[in-house]
Amino acid sequence: MELKHYKTSKTIEPSKQNVKNINKLIETFKRSRSPDAVDYRNKYTFPKEPPIWLAAETIPLGLLTRIYGGLKLRKDRQAIAEHFGWDQRVFTSFLYHISHVRNICAHHGRLWNRKFPKEITISLPTNHPQLRQAMSSSDPQRLGNTLIVLDHLLNIISPEYNWKTQMQELLCSCRVVNLINEMGFAEPLKSDYLWRVQN
Repeated sequence: MELKHYKTSKTIEPSKQNVKNINKLIETFKRSRSPDAVDYRNKYTFPKEPPIWLAAETIPLGLLTRIYGGLKLRKDRQAIAEHFGWDQRVFTSFLYHISHVRNICAHHGRLWNRKFPKEITISLPTNHPQLRQAMSSSDPQRLGNTLIVLDHLLNIISPEYNWKTQMQELLCSCRVVNLINEMGFAEPLKSDYLWRVQN
């Protein structure tokens, strides 16, 4: 795929990196053995780019993050972010952050007391006061904010899921170190573990 193919694109910024990302998406889709991907390839030869709902099933999280960040128009990024009640700036920072966290987990790295680089720290939301209050502004580079934001998103996507309960049980089961302190949770939440953000 040549760069000129995207020079008139209304959605993707025509940069070399974005074209590289789209090409990688297409290659990933071509290799996918997912039944949906196989059916699509057998039925359609055009366009080469799969629909996003189908690509999202096969695309790596890091690549999905870069494609979202490469959307040309702020309003397109905002339309996606608003599904979660966020500003696109905060949502973009979260996607890059969670992609980094996912890579640490995939490589069995130590996560619980890690201090993340500033460039991938989650931005504090301005349009969601409850979430902003629950997040730590004094120690934003720690895992506490990650868990609070994940809990918030899961409460929107799958409110019946009991991830928060499982996480609280795990935090309480550790007797060697104080995980709540080491993870940098905001001060009011440290004593009772009530870090559910009310929507």
